[in-house]
Amino acid sequence: KDIEKEAAAMRELGIDIILLSNKTHFRFNFYPYWDKIVETLGKITRAFHKYDIKVVEHHSCSLTHIPLSKEEWEIKKDQIDGLSDDGIYAKEWEYVEDWITSDGEIDGVKVSSFLQIHGGTHDLSPTQYDTHVVCYNNEDYRRIYFKHLEDIYAAGVDGIMTDDVQFFAQGNACACPTCRKLFKEWTGYEMPESKEEWVDRFMNNFDDPRYVAFDQFRRDSAIRFQRDVDAHFRSLGLNLLRPNYISNEITSNYSAYPFSNCADLWDVMFQENVSNSIIKYSWPYYACEAVHRYAFASQNDIPSMSMFYCNTPSDIYFSFALCSSWGQLFNPSLTRTDDMVAAEGLARSFEKKYPELVYDQKKQSDVAVMFSMKTRDLIANAPSVMNGVMAWLQSVYFTQRTPAFVLEEQSLQEWQNHKVIVLPHVIMMSDDEIIRAREYVKSGGTLVWVGSCGIKTPEGFNRSLEDVKKLLGCRTDIRPIEEKTAVVGFNGEKLYEMTYGLAYDHSDALSTIGNDTVIAQERLGFGEILFLGAQTNLLPYHQNVHIDSNPKSPNFYTGLTRQYCGEILEKSLGKILDYVVKTPGIQRIQGDYLTALYKSADQNHTIAHLVAVENTLCKNTDIRVGMKDPISRFDPWAGAIGNKAFCLKFLCEYQPAKVRLLSPEWAVNKKPLEMYVDFTYNDGVVSVQIPDNTFSGYLITDAVRG
Repeated sequence: KDIEKEAAAMRELGIDIILLSNKTHFRFNFYPYWDKIVETLGKITRAFHKYDIKVVEHHSCSLTHIPLSKEEWEIKKDQIDGLSDDGIYAKEWEYVEDWITSDGEIDGVKVSSFLQIHGGTHDLSPTQYDTHVVCYNNEDYRRIYFKHLEDIYAAGVDGIMTDDVQFFAQGNACACPTCRKLFKEWTGYEMPESKEEWVDRFMNNFDDPRYVAFDQFRRDSAIRFQRDVDAHFRSLGLNLLRPNYISNEITSNYSAYPFSNCADLWDVMFQENVSNSIIKYSWPYYACEAVHRYAFASQNDIPSMSMFYCNTPSDIYFSFALCSSWGQLFNPSLTRTDDMVAAEGLARSFEKKYPELVYDQKKQSDVAVMFSMKTRDLIANAPSVMNGVMAWLQSVYFTQRTPAFVLEEQSLQEWQNHKVIVLPHVIMMSDDEIIRAREYVKSGGTLVWVGSCGIKTPEGFNRSLEDVKKLLGCRTDIRPIEEKTAVVGFNGEKLYEMTYGLAYDHSDALSTIGNDTVIAQERLGFGEILFLGAQTNLLPYHQNVHIDSNPKSPNFYTGLTRQYCGEILEKSLGKILDYVVKTPGIQRIQGDYLTALYKSADQNHTIAHLVAVENTLCKNTDIRVGMKDPISRFDPWAGAIGNKAFCLKFLCEYQPAKVRLLSPEWAVNKKPLEMYVDFTYNDGVVSVQIPDNTFSGYLITDAVRG
């Protein structure tokens, strides 16, 4: 009855799919209870099916504490059993202790025999979760786990998320006998036998073809496993939903998690905006990850989504506004208090009434940034290099523009959908990618070529700057210079201090340091290339603000603010964006707003989003802040402060028949959710006056086609 009550409440909110999360997430820890778990899944599934809600089972297919000593058990038992709730779960899981401390067997196979091995220690691989982890190549593991999946499918679930398919140990795994054998078969190379060779000469040596092959082997193994899960349930005549999510996908993927690489398998791609970060102070980081999810989801014609761990009603409303402006579905995980359910109801009611403005939005980008998985995964110091992607994306946001990604495998035609493309230190590029960049410019695009793009081939070989120039088809010579940190003049202004390491000859100089041109421009065909010799990956960008999650700490549920970067980014990369973005989709408005422009899927609506971010970021460092700090502009229940008057101007390809303003928050005061307004339309631009106190947190302006 409790399960059915929960199902009814979710149906009332309009929810039609649930993704389960439970205390048996580390599934192999709970092997003695697999039958009970499957039985419970059946009860949940039947209850939710009564309300036409689909059920997706979600668990870690790999993380386990087996084997533990008795002493280790005493230290970790609260974490493993969920006993922190005053021990109320102890009797439910009374067999877990003996199972985990006995190095248990399944079908005559010891669990420890199919765990990942660290190549540098020859011990079981550690993980960031203080666990061990299975090897996905081990045939005993695959047989045992796939049988468990068959039992889960028989319970009637509609989908499966096999979580934590990763090789941990900071990239040192897996070196078990099975992986050593497969590595030799797949690549022709052998892994080092000795610990000394592994640590001193092999690991992270991108000049050693064995290591490059091993790094790719880890990724290929994880990809193979996820594809085999798909093939397995399809062989049973099933067509299951497969959502998948990850928190951080842009700057690194040391664990070889097959997320972007398997995008074609997923039914929805989403991000977990992690529970130990504070939404109010961390949203710029989430916003960057949203660009990634939208790009890969759109490429595969599936939805993208954001999952938030909300703590207050204003968290929920703010998160909903962010999701909509990012073109994503909204998932406020674990929001079950009455006031938060009411806040979610505000968002869900708006979605139901205006699906054309919320679902399947088509982004109208001002700037696209290239995301290169090869550069992220297969070059030395990749996380530092990939920081440049984050700095550029946040610069786009802070200058009120709509960001997007271009991807490695996209066509020239897909690149041509973007007015401006930035290549931020895309070190590893194929010949075809450089040629595609050239043809994009020749067809009329504006390309920002940042740093030493293209100096590595996908095979890991060096490519000279002269060869890059030939492929790019430009006259500009690129040459390294001694690094110089300087403020330079640019387009009649000063750029914030950056470090420059490249200079350009035989091009139009835009900025110089002494006799060296460090920012240059060249016309090529109908478009232009702007060469930027700055190490933009060294610029700061907004990171998550994490909390102290120890309940016994005096700082529990609070964290310290980190560096405020908006002003630096606006005064550096923002001024470059001002130069290259000739006609922004939404003209900049006074005040602290995120803006984003989309079309509806049916092309009948041009949708301008405005999200008030005033006072969400702290401009001082190391200020203690909390999870429940109010987001004042998103608390209409407490009479939030409204906007100051401004004129909103945005591009629209057609003469609108009418323009309307919409905001979910108007329902709090029993007002209609939309109002039609006067507007003008000149030279492809819609202009609308937004009076004082029209909205407090979130406004949509919709130009409706006749």
